[in-house]
Amino acid sequence: MAHYIEAHDSITDAGYDMAIIGNGTAMHLQDFIEHYPGVTSIYTDPSRQTYRALELKHGVSSLMSLRLVSNGLRATRSGHKQGHTAGDPLQQGGIAVISQKGNVLFVHREQTSGDHLPSDRLLNTLATL
Repeated sequence: MAHYIEAHDSITDAGYDMAIIGNGTAMHLQDFIEHYPGVTSIYTDPSRQTYRALELKHGVSSLMSLRLVSNGLRATRSGHKQGHTAGDPLQQGGIAVISQKGNVLFVHREQTSGDHLPSDRLLNTLATL
């Protein structure tokens, strides 16, 4: 998540708004807001309706992957460590670009934890829309 936060200014400078949607409780949301003070649009969806609408992966199979191990090693080598898991630990995230009319223009669905879309690829995708 942190790498998307770091790209926040570039995303907004390109004319896009960025919203983050978690699935934890309101208390978890407050912790997130305090940890990322520069992000203004942060929501929680404990029902996970948004995740289902975007067809984001959910389930034990997303945790049973060698890719998960390599993603964890990469993150550790980069100085990142797993924080407290808030919300459904079996729910994978993603990135969606949605027009002001509500049309889904692009979706990256994470296959396992740490399967993040690189920020530069996200910014390149935005430039082509």
